Amino acid sequence: MLQVIKESFILFVACGVGGYSFKELNGFLKISCFQVVLGMVNYAGARAVTIYQKSHDLPLNNQWVFNIYILLECGLLLWAGYVYFNNKRAGRYIIAGFVIFLVIYVYQLSKQGFLLFANYAFLTEGIVTVSIYIFILFGSVVKRQPPRRIKPEFWLSLGLIMYFAGNVPYMGLVHYFQKLSADLNTLLFYFITDVLGNLRYLMAAISFWLYAKQ
Repeated sequence: MLQVIKESFILFVACGVGGYSFKELNGFLKISCFQVVLGMVNYAGARAVTIYQKSHDLPLNNQWVFNIYILLECGLLLWAGYVYFNNKRAGRYIIAGFVIFLVIYVYQLSKQGFLLFANYAFLTEGIVTVSIYIFILFGSVVKRQPPRRIKPEFWLSLGLIMYFAGNVPYMGLVHYFQKLSADLNTLLFYFITDVLGNLRYLMAAISFWLYAKQ
């Protein structure tokens, strides 16, 4: 129980802050809030699958839950970016990025099956997301007229960039690490993905709070 609380506390806080601030948020942050809630649903679903498999002495494998999640996550993150830019040129690039993700996603799952995590699709999602959110990051800081100030969207964008960029080396080799040592892979997941995930959702909560209070 303590492990569950430790893993999900920041995510729960982000959901709470997003829900409290939701009416005040702009379209970009509202969609981002839905993505945070989706993250909580994914965590709960993966936990539930693991508990069920343990109680019925089944092989432990909840990777298919994450395959569903990254498809929905990518869609929401890119939709949020589409709403943020709100112009046809940026929209075409965002749609093209999602199509590329879908091609990799479908291709990898067709080759390896649905029960194994689609890590190359995740890497594609990360590259596309970072490519879009780095423009949102700079757009949240750079101002033509002084004084310059940091918009609330800056923190959410920074959290996403750090999360995906930091996960690229590990996720590219995640299946190799799993074959090498399941214990090592679990340790790397907690020290890389879990830590970066908590940082990501903490920054999302900061964005929601700052926007609602401005």
